[in-house]
Amino acid sequence: MNQTFSPSRFGRLLRTYFVENRNALLANVAVLFVVLIAFSSIVYRQYPVSVANSRYNVLFIVGGAAWYIFTVQQVAVLNEKEKAITYLLRPASLIEKWLQLVVVSGLFYLIVCLSLFTIIDSIGVWFVNHRNWKPEELKSIREDYGSLLTIDSYLNWRDIGELPRSFWLSAALIHPASLALALLIRRYTLPLLPVIAFAFVFALTFFNRQLLQGLFSDQVSVSLEIFGNAFVEKINGPWRMVRIPKPAGDIIRYGVGVSAVLLLYVTAFFRLKEREV
Repeated sequence: MNQTFSPSRFGRLLRTYFVENRNALLANVAVLFVVLIAFSSIVYRQYPVSVANSRYNVLFIVGGAAWYIFTVQQVAVLNEKEKAITYLLRPASLIEKWLQLVVVSGLFYLIVCLSLFTIIDSIGVWFVNHRNWKPEELKSIREDYGSLLTIDSYLNWRDIGELPRSFWLSAALIHPASLALALLIRRYTLPLLPVIAFAFVFALTFFNRQLLQGLFSDQVSVSLEIFGNAFVEKINGPWRMVRIPKPAGDIIRYGVGVSAVLLLYVTAFFRLKEREV
């Protein structure tokens, strides 16, 4: 038997999983749909410009929190002895078992969440664009936002391009971080992971601030020519902003991001391997 990867065997593994967990997955989809509707019903009652900006908060915050819970939920099965033995002894290689965990908790969730939000957004856009505004509401909209009374789908590049980078960073890290930490921590996983994440972000922010406070020079010399000159701008008080010219800034930013994601997935893989042993 192929001990690395077999498409047919992986397909059977996925099919078996979806058949055995059909009711639980449908329940999760229903709960996610209801929660998205509940928060979206508040957002889509606002003015058009506010809706265009706020709906991404629902997608990233509510969808991200649900993604974290769903990922931990999938890994939690491995903490139950009988279910873990059944899962790990299935006729499939370790890579296939790990890929099944990644596909179900990652790709499957993304497809379902985006599909549900697309349905909700379509209804919300129709509601906003066909809403009968009161005279005082129209006056307020025109005074504060101009004449914008209609919005487009959330899947438009203009609005997506204006999203904060922190949204994309969180979206890229939430799944691998949840997967790796859930496999590392066996007990009290659901409440502990947010605490660990918050402590990590706090420590990172603190040390980053201390590092920038130590940069007294307005210009930082570097040895590589592509880096040019990195400038440290003083914003206010102890705060500094480091401006690194392209392509060095992109190399550092995306290099660190991709490395972090890969490292977390590799950690999750070897942690699953330890469970199998």
